[in-house]
Amino acid sequence: LPICRWPRRTSEVRKREGGTPLRAEANDDGDDNDGDDAVIGLDSLPDELQSQIVEAIARSRLRDGKAEGVISTNEDGAASLFLFGNEDEEVTLEKTDTDEEDDDDDDQPFVVLGDRKRKQKKAKDKSEALSRIARFDLRPREVREHLDRYVVRQADAKKVLSVAVCDHYNVVRRCLADENEKKAEYSKPNILLLGPSGSGKTYIMRTLARLLGVPFVRADATKFTETGIVGEDAEDLVRQLVEQADGDVELAQYGIIYVDEVDKLCRGEQGPTSGQGGVPGNRGVQNTFLKVMEETEISIQKQSGMIPQIFLGGGDAAPQRISTKHVLFIFSGAFTGLDERLKQKHVPKNMGFLGGDHHDEEDDEDDVPKSYLKQATSADFVDAGLETEFIGRIPVRVAVDPLGARDLELVLLQSEGSVLRQYERDFEGYGVDLTVSRDAIAVIAKKAADEKTGARGLVTVLERTFREFKYELPCAGITELHCDAATVENPRATLDRLLEGVDSARDDVRKADAARVEAEFVARHSLNVTLGDSLVDFLMAEAKAHPERSVRGLCAPLLDDSGLAAALHTIQKRTGSIPALPLELLLDREATVKRWLDDLPDVEEEDDDADEDDDEKPVASASSDDRDTLRQIFDAVVK
Repeated sequence: LPICRWPRRTSEVRKREGGTPLRAEANDDGDDNDGDDAVIGLDSLPDELQSQIVEAIARSRLRDGKAEGVISTNEDGAASLFLFGNEDEEVTLEKTDTDEEDDDDDDQPFVVLGDRKRKQKKAKDKSEALSRIARFDLRPREVREHLDRYVVRQADAKKVLSVAVCDHYNVVRRCLADENEKKAEYSKPNILLLGPSGSGKTYIMRTLARLLGVPFVRADATKFTETGIVGEDAEDLVRQLVEQADGDVELAQYGIIYVDEVDKLCRGEQGPTSGQGGVPGNRGVQNTFLKVMEETEISIQKQSGMIPQIFLGGGDAAPQRISTKHVLFIFSGAFTGLDERLKQKHVPKNMGFLGGDHHDEEDDEDDVPKSYLKQATSADFVDAGLETEFIGRIPVRVAVDPLGARDLELVLLQSEGSVLRQYERDFEGYGVDLTVSRDAIAVIAKKAADEKTGARGLVTVLERTFREFKYELPCAGITELHCDAATVENPRATLDRLLEGVDSARDDVRKADAARVEAEFVARHSLNVTLGDSLVDFLMAEAKAHPERSVRGLCAPLLDDSGLAAALHTIQKRTGSIPALPLELLLDREATVKRWLDDLPDVEEEDDDADEDDDEKPVASASSDDRDTLRQIFDAVVK
């Protein structure tokens, strides 16, 4: 291996500070600097540090066959890090293509290998993300097919979104290939998703973002305020894109910003006419979005955070900026009030004594209310409370359909992101194999549809069905659970039937819990303890008499007692072993530990000398052989 040298004065400083200098070898190569530098062989350094130095040497220019630098040591004087360069003079390194982009290295005489490695990895990740976008060649039908794997129904929405996304990222691909394309005029296909809560609007967008591999930021419109008012504004979303892109501004300017609940910026249920004013401040929030939706440049650092850095000299007065020209904005909202007004506008009413609403086409076979948002025009959105300039910058508008019982059933059966898979994994974590029958899925879907919250109702019904099973089965030793329609209708009856005659299985679980307690003593306190037979018998009997109590819970006071751990470490050091933990320790912990310490043998003088040379420090800090002192220390720890 090559050898590396560092200034001798570094070693001399360590000698003056009482540290142990690194082993150095004589430099017999005829160098005139023999009196100034010491030479060290790599074999005298830790393995990890050797690999760092070899990697650095491979990337740098060697001077006379040697790598000059400084060995950094820790408090104990051991070598911990290699820094290029000399403490007294700047050393210019030969730059690679990646290093040319790292302006931070130009002004530093030393290069920390760990930081350089992280920068290179980040640069590699950036280039890979941009390369994926530059290679974008998906067609709308292929995007639609991907969405079909996760999203049930919503055919029109998936088709419209597929076309809009493919159009947008084809433009982005051309911009990455040709700088002149970035300067061309471009009208973004910003999107407005309409539909009731739980119909899959957010899920569709998350699935699209994962497919494209671009930075994705989601936010609720209700948390924004006008620019200049305390709170978040639309520009903060653009800065979050930079964070999602790990600081890569170029990648961030091709990301997606998704703003949900945009209907809350309207008047909502306040009235159907445009004469009523909107909610105070909402017009100003819409205006903040107007600027970022168009082509503008935004500082990646918030203005309020720049002020102290500029005056203190810790930051750049002209920070980096990000263009929003190719950031795709997607808004969504339920627009319940608008849907109701459109229904009144388009559904005729019968007159006379046979009067009543016309329901021929209102509901389908699953009793799913028909949505009229697909018939909404720009004028309808303006009447609802959106600014004309705001809705005009969102040319792509698509409504999603409400989900009925049959749709929710397909979500559980066909979607690759089915929440049922999550519950199967939850039970698997407890060692229980969950199976759900076809008739049970139908009942779950029907109950979820009755919740009137869309796909979110599935989580509500599943949680209500399996909550007690998750609580009881892990401690009962049951390894299988079959859920049928009867289980969904009456979970408690099925659970009671499963828990009948499982006493032997419960005993096995309790014995395994006792072994878990012993293993936790090792993990938390580095103590290889054994629970005594009397203690185990008591724990088993107590847990059996009181089913709400567990062996682990009964032993928690022992596991959490740092004073007990310190005493056991002292006993182990003095006697070489740890006594089995008896029942008395659980009943009267303080008296039992005092008795143990009183029975400790006296330590001979020579043992003290041996302890001083021992590298392993005892956990208990008792340095005196006086039993009274030991008791005082223990009492203090207990208090």
